[in-house]
Amino acid sequence: MDLATSDELSVPKDALTDIETAGVLGESYLSIDVSQASGAPIENYGYLKSKPTKPPPSVEDLIRALNVVTVETSKAVEKMSNGATGAHPRDAKP
Repeated sequence: MDLATSDELSVPKDALTDIETAGVLGESYLSIDVSQASGAPIENYGYLKSKPTKPPPSVEDLIRALNVVTVETSKAVEKMSNGATGAHPRDAKP
C-alpha cells in the first residue's frame, strides 16, 4: 500500500500498522500507531511492520456471548415487568 501526502510527515520506522474498520460495516482504513515508536523516520518507499492479529472468535464463543446477553436481557425485562406498579419510589408511604 502506498501512502502519498503533500504534508510533511515524520513516521518512525518502528511504528506499527493495522487495518481497522469504521464501525461494523464501515470502510477499512490504515491505522499507524506511533505510541511505542522511537526510531528514526522511515525513508521514502520504506515498509512498516503490522501489529500481530488476533484470530476471530469461534462460533462457540459467539454463541456463548449471545446466550449471556439473552439471559441478562430476559432478567432485566422480567425485573421491569414485576416492578412496574406505576408508582414512583418517592411517592411510597412509610
